[in-house]
Amino acid sequence: MPTARIAGSFMQRMSETGLKLERLRACISERKLDAYLISLRSNFAWLTGGGYNHVGMSSDTGAVSLLVTRTRAYALTDNIEMPRVQREELAGKGFIPVAYAWYQAVPAARIRRIVDSSRWCSDDGAFGSHPLSITELHAPLLPQEIERYAALGADASRCVTAVCRRARPGMSEYEIAGMLAHAFLSIGILPAVLLIAADERIRAFRHPLPTSNKLRRHLMVVVCAQRHGLIVSLTRFVHFGKVPRDLERRHAAAALVDAAFILSTRSGRTVGDVFRAGVEMYRRTGFAAEWKLHHQGGPTGYHAREYRAGADSREKIVPGRAFAWNPSITGAKSEDTIITVENPDDAPRILTEDPAWPMMAVEYEGDIIRRPDILVR
Repeated sequence: MPTARIAGSFMQRMSETGLKLERLRACISERKLDAYLISLRSNFAWLTGGGYNHVGMSSDTGAVSLLVTRTRAYALTDNIEMPRVQREELAGKGFIPVAYAWYQAVPAARIRRIVDSSRWCSDDGAFGSHPLSITELHAPLLPQEIERYAALGADASRCVTAVCRRARPGMSEYEIAGMLAHAFLSIGILPAVLLIAADERIRAFRHPLPTSNKLRRHLMVVVCAQRHGLIVSLTRFVHFGKVPRDLERRHAAAALVDAAFILSTRSGRTVGDVFRAGVEMYRRTGFAAEWKLHHQGGPTGYHAREYRAGADSREKIVPGRAFAWNPSITGAKSEDTIITVENPDDAPRILTEDPAWPMMAVEYEGDIIRRPDILVR
C-alpha cells in the first residue's frame, strides 16, 4: 500500500477506532437509541481513522456503511466493495462484514435483522431513518489525527508553493489547476476545492472556478486538500513584477484581520468571540463592510467547514479543535488551517505554513504572527 494511504500505524488506528466507538456509543445511549448507521464519507473516515468508503467522488455518501449498535459494529456493502474495504480500510478493527449481492437491494432488510427495533438513526436519513448529525463527535481531534493533519498541511502547502513557483504568464487557469491536481494526487491528496483566478477575475469573484483565462501578472490559488478524510484549506497569491500599492494595502489589511481571527482562537473562548474580534479588525483597517461580502470560515476537520461562524456562534473552543479562517478584502485574502493547543495563552498551531513561502510579520494585541505575503516573481 502506498505510504500516503497509511493512516498511522496499525495499532494506532485500532485504538483510535475504539475510542471513537466509545464516543458514538455514549451518544447512542444518551439518545436512547439501539443503533446508528454511518454512510457519509466524512463520518466513515472519522470512525475508521482515515478510511475511504467511496468509489465516485461526486457524492457525500459512500458505497460502504457502518452500523454501530451498543455492543457490536458491522460493515454493510455489496460483494463488489467488501473485499477491498475489508483488506484496506477495516482490517483488524472488529467490524463484522455483512455482504450482499450487488443486484439485490437488501441493505434495509439486513439492518432490520441486526436491529430489531425502530430506535436507530443515521447520518444521511437512509432507508427512512431519522437523520442525526454526529459531526460534534469529531472534536477534539486525537493525537494521531493531529499527526496526520499536520503531515497533510505540510504536504499541501509545499504543493501549492511548488506550483506557484512554476506558474508562468500565458498559462491558463486550467493549466495551473491541472498542475496542482497532479501534485496533490501524486501524494494521495484529493483536491476537494481548487479555485484559480488570474488578474481581474481575482477582484470579480470570491469563488473563481478555473477557466481558460490566461495569467498575465496576478494569480490567486485557493485549495481545500483532503487526505484520510481530513481537509486543510489555504490561499496564496503570486504577482509578476512590482506589486501595486493598493494591492499591498489590501493584502496587509487582510493579513491583519486574519491575525485577529487566529490569535483570538483560544481555548475557553466562543467561536462568536473570535468572529467579533475579526469583524472589529475589518473596521480598524478601514474595510468595515468587507466581511459582509464573504463568509469568514469556521471549524474544520472532516469538512471544509463544519459550519460558517457568526457573531452568535456559541461553541466553546477546546484544545485540539481545528479552524480555517478566510477573511477577504476585495482583491486580497488570507487563509490557513490552524489547530488549538492545550495552553490558552499559546497561539494556535498553523498546519499549512511552508518555510519556503515569503512571510510578513503581523502584530495583534502585542503578539506577533507570521502571515503569507505575496510571492513576487
